[in-house]
Amino acid sequence: MLKTKVIALLKKDPQITAFFVTEYYPATILYQVLIELNYKIPNDFSIICYDSPHFYNESVVHFTHVQQNEKQIAEDSFKMLDALINKKNESIQKLENADLIIGDTTAIPRN
Repeated sequence: MLKTKVIALLKKDPQITAFFVTEYYPATILYQVLIELNYKIPNDFSIICYDSPHFYNESVVHFTHVQQNEKQIAEDSFKMLDALINKKNESIQKLENADLIIGDTTAIPRN
């Protein structure tokens, strides 16, 4: 089913050069589907996702990903929730820094 959706998407918009996937595991599924369709990653398409497990196995695909500081996000979320519950006049919006980790799944855009 996903394979059919990817094929339809690529037919609908052949100018697609990259996919930004919100999580690591769906990125791995997309990677597998594109490989099954005989595409080369990153030559044909780049894939980037959020976060990625730390692997020590060289045979695993190392995705380019945005590494979030999940511990800090969790701490800030708790503080914001506590402020809302206790009706404190604190900001309920906060931006956290993240790192872009270059892996094996991105390349310069194709023509």
